[in-house]
Amino acid sequence: MGSNSDALRNVLTFVKNNPDKVIINNNKYNNAIQMLIQDDVAVGNPDLFFPKNRIRANRMNRAFLEENSHLLDYFSEMTDTSSMTFNDVWISTSHILDLGKYFLDLSFE
Repeated sequence: MGSNSDALRNVLTFVKNNPDKVIINNNKYNNAIQMLIQDDVAVGNPDLFFPKNRIRANRMNRAFLEENSHLLDYFSEMTDTSSMTFNDVWISTSHILDLGKYFLDLSFE
C-alpha cells in the first residue's frame, strides 16, 4: 500500500524527538530497525496504522520519501546500510496489546 500518511510522519517525529520514550532495536537486520512506544501516545488513525495484534505494511510513496528525507535519513543512519542510498522504505506497524506498545519496523530497500 502506498502511503504519504501524516500519521506515520508524526509517529516518526515523536520517536526522533523523544528517544527516552522509545525502545529501539537496530541490531537484528542490516537494513531495518524496530521500535516500541507506549500505546498511550496519541497517534493518528490507530485502528488503521496500528491494528491490534496484526502487522500492517506500508510501502511509502515517492512523495513521502522526498518530503521526509531528513527524517528517514535520521533512521537510516541507525542501520548498517547508512552509507547506501535507499529507493524504497517500508513502515510496518502493529499494536501489541499484551505489551501495551505500538510497534514500528522501518525497512530500507
